[in-house]
Amino acid sequence: MELAEWLAFYNLEPFGEHRADIRSGIVACVFANAHRGKNKSAFKVEDFMPKFDPPKQMSIDEINGVLKGFVHGNSG
Repeated sequence: MELAEWLAFYNLEPFGEHRADIRSGIVACVFANAHRGKNKSAFKVEDFMPKFDPPKQMSIDEINGVLKGFVHGNSG
């Protein structure tokens, strides 16, 4: 029940790191546009958004290796 309520809230008011990046991009964009030179193109929010490489696809063997590392690393 509580999870469904959080999901409904997220659909109305998204939160998290991606949303924080958008807010920061808006602030940086406004600041940059307020200080840009005459006859310069306006900046867009996207100009200030971080760009990440897509996640690497892992094989089953790689996933098993990572999981074994967690188990062995936390057993000491």
